[in-house]
Amino acid sequence: MICGTQVASITQAQLVNALAAGMKLEAYVWLDWDTGMQRQVGAALDIIEGFPVRRLWLDVEQNIGVFDQSDIIEKIYDAVEASGNMPCGIYTSVSKWRALTGNVRRFGYLPLWAAYYTDDDSIDNWGGPLGDWQQAQMRQHDGDAELCGVRVDKNVYRL
Repeated sequence: MICGTQVASITQAQLVNALAAGMKLEAYVWLDWDTGMQRQVGAALDIIEGFPVRRLWLDVEQNIGVFDQSDIIEKIYDAVEASGNMPCGIYTSVSKWRALTGNVRRFGYLPLWAAYYTDDDSIDNWGGPLGDWQQAQMRQHDGDAELCGVRVDKNVYRL
C-alpha cells in the first residue's frame, strides 16, 4: 500500500488500516517546486513516523513553473538528501521527467516508479528507458480505477 502524504490524518488512517490488513507500507510526497524540499520531505517523514514504511517515493511531476531544468534537478537532489535514512525512490513519467530534467541521468541509483497508462499491465512495459533507468521497480498503469467503490491507482511492483 502506498499512501500519499498530502493530509496527515488521512495518511495515518490509511497506514493503520493497511497495516491491520497485513500490507507492506510505502508512502509518497508530491514535490512542489515553490516550497523547500527539506520542509516538504520533513513533513512527510513526520506523518509516517512510527509506521514501518519501507520507502518514500518523491513524486516528480509538477510543471516546471518559473524554474529551469537545472533548478529542478537540484530540488530533486535536495529532496533525496532530505529523505535522510529513509529509503527513497522517484515517481514520474517519461514525458514529465524529460520535460522537467532534460532526461538527466543523475538519479539512476534510486528505484523508479513509472507512470505509464496502457491496457497492458506488464512491469516491463513502462515507457523507458529513461535517464539511467533501464527498468522500473514499479509501474502505475491505471490512474483512475475503482476497487470496491474506492478510487485507486493500479500499479504493478517488481519483486
